[in-house]
Amino acid sequence: LPPMLIQAVAGEAVVDDAVRLAAAARQAGVPARLELIEDSLHGFMLFDFLPETGAAFDQFGAFVLGH
Repeated sequence: LPPMLIQAVAGEAVVDDAVRLAAAARQAGVPARLELIEDSLHGFMLFDFLPETGAAFDQFGAFVLGH
């Protein structure tokens, strides 16, 4: 698999899945970066007025351009 960037909200229901996915990828030798966003909601990237949305897209762009 290619390098992975996993972004999830720290308090959401799927955060444990995101943590396990990152750990399993790393264990399999896949570079995996886990970014936990504090104090937001699941699907926050759909709401462009949230400050964390811009930051997450910036991280994604840097990740893609860096690989």
